Amino acid sequence: MIQARAVCCRLLLLGCLVSWGLPRAANAVEDYAAIEAAIAEEQAKNAKAWLTLALDLAGRDLKAEAHDAWVRAKTAKDDLVGLPEAETKIAALAGAGHGDEASTKRILRTREEVAKAHERMSKVLEKEQQDARYTAFLVTALQLSPTKARVATLAPMAQKAPLLVRAEGHPMAGWLSLSKGWKPGKQHPLLLVFEGEGQQFAGALARFASERKDQPWILLAPLALGGGDELKFDRYFPAYREQLVTAWNSRRTEFDAAGLPGLVAFVRTQFGAAPKSALVALGKGAEPALAYLTRHPAEVSAVTHT
Repeated sequence: MIQARAVCCRLLLLGCLVSWGLPRAANAVEDYAAIEAAIAEEQAKNAKAWLTLALDLAGRDLKAEAHDAWVRAKTAKDDLVGLPEAETKIAALAGAGHGDEASTKRILRTREEVAKAHERMSKVLEKEQQDARYTAFLVTALQLSPTKARVATLAPMAQKAPLLVRAEGHPMAGWLSLSKGWKPGKQHPLLLVFEGEGQQFAGALARFASERKDQPWILLAPLALGGGDELKFDRYFPAYREQLVTAWNSRRTEFDAAGLPGLVAFVRTQFGAAPKSALVALGKGAEPALAYLTRHPAEVSAVTHT
């Protein structure tokens, strides 16, 4: 009798747990759907803004600028109505136009409009900050339209934990760490950490951050492809998709050479890194470090290999 009552109690408890858990699960699914819908809506608006800009610039015969805006529109929403026609129109341009104050203002206005949209998309993810897009949207906003306020938003994040950053014009990314002593408007020494075959980029950066303590060094660990024999796709997530790593696998040196200067320049311009940087290469991280040193000797103050 006692055993039967115990079984009944357990069943009752299980029923309560299920009835309590299912609505929570359903709400979570609904919340996720709402988040994705809000982001998709903003991206659609971004795509339209870029396409409108592309057509405007095409009307001025600014071929390169129009193509850049078109690519951004396609990236935001690749099935946007009007993209194929705009592509054809831009391809046929002679490119004889010259940029003027009006076209520059038009470009800057669109960049600021899309930057604000990225801030809104980040805000949608405010309760889901573990989603990599939360900080990625904020970094993109800073890329598109740099302001002191946007730097001030990202800086505390980079002081708390490694922050994934990237520059415009190339997919290369890197983990950025700012010390507690970092101050805006000041120039700070920069250390580039080139991880080797382990490809534990954020982990390597964290080790140097723990040794740095409150010293004002800015640490940047580029996600270079040339530091290991065998690329491990999961070590580059969420910065790179597997398709990107596969596509560049046979041209790793080319990828690193093209991406590193822009990434370093972004950190210098937005976070006050010094004009010259020190390099530390871990294991086979010596390969991309040496390549950077060879191509940009005037921008390197010291090199060490462990």
